[in-house]
Amino acid sequence: MLSRDKTVNLGIKNSNLNNYLLVLIMVDYILTYFGINYLGAIVEGNPLLVDFFNLPFIYSFFLRLLHASIIVLICEYLLSLEYKYYDLFMKFAIGVNVLVMLVHIRWIYIFIYRLTANVFA
Repeated sequence: MLSRDKTVNLGIKNSNLNNYLLVLIMVDYILTYFGINYLGAIVEGNPLLVDFFNLPFIYSFFLRLLHASIIVLICEYLLSLEYKYYDLFMKFAIGVNVLVMLVHIRWIYIFIYRLTANVFA
């Protein structure tokens, strides 16, 4: 069993993981919204989120923020239960979000590259 001080420090460290996850989810959402609605360079693969991108940005942003906050609250709950595999779970969740965001960034980059290649050709 961990001492109280070590538990508090782990809670702060792991709470930061929750914050990183929230930021990653929201940045990915903004990039995806931009890529779908302004560039037409991205296709949303998550059937639960497809309709979010048909809404005006401010509405969809707050809905996605609510959705992401629920995910982070679940992670906070797992942390409060001292879930044995919490670190592994969070590293996996953050890794998946980084991977998806990199795919979206790549799509946007390719779109902009092709667009500028046609302009300057």
